[in-house]
Amino acid sequence: MVVFNVINPDMRHPFQAEFESPGSGTPMEKLKELLTQQRKPCFSGKYKHLQATDWLYLEGVYHACTAWEQQRRPTASEVVSKLEEYDKESLCDNVPLGVSQASSVEAFDHDLAQIITVDGSKIQQHMALANDGTNACAFLCAQIAHDLHMSEERKSGCIQPLLAKLPSLVEKIINELPVKINQVRTRDLCHVDEA
Repeated sequence: MVVFNVINPDMRHPFQAEFESPGSGTPMEKLKELLTQQRKPCFSGKYKHLQATDWLYLEGVYHACTAWEQQRRPTASEVVSKLEEYDKESLCDNVPLGVSQASSVEAFDHDLAQIITVDGSKIQQHMALANDGTNACAFLCAQIAHDLHMSEERKSGCIQPLLAKLPSLVEKIINELPVKINQVRTRDLCHVDEA
């Protein structure tokens, strides 16, 4: 109950939403029905983002403590150990990539500056890079999600190897996808400020 209230700070008690929902019966009758169905209390929608990110570890502790089979529940000392590990647990790794959406433009600008400096060449107006990935966030995200979903690792349930190769997968998409999408997308449809 304590952990439930920690990750649902706007609720006074578990099953508050169920008790306050329209329907017949007293709170005790509703509670009896919910427990008979082995249902856990609904979480607050107000803190959905925090529950899915910063409080995800605590939610795991809550679910372990409320397992229906008694033998699957942790002891009090195991709960304390889990909570002590909480500060050490990282929810995500920030892995710097070797490329970004602007990498092709930066490389092009560098090469163009070299050419102009060396021989004073004239610059063509309105030169468009085939692999310019700027302002293509939605396309890149969709392709990354598609490739993750279709990966053999995900299909076989081997998530750790998939996460290990994720940075190289993302870099490959950033490098290769703009060449494909730039043949059909018009960059003037979406202003940079709206991207």
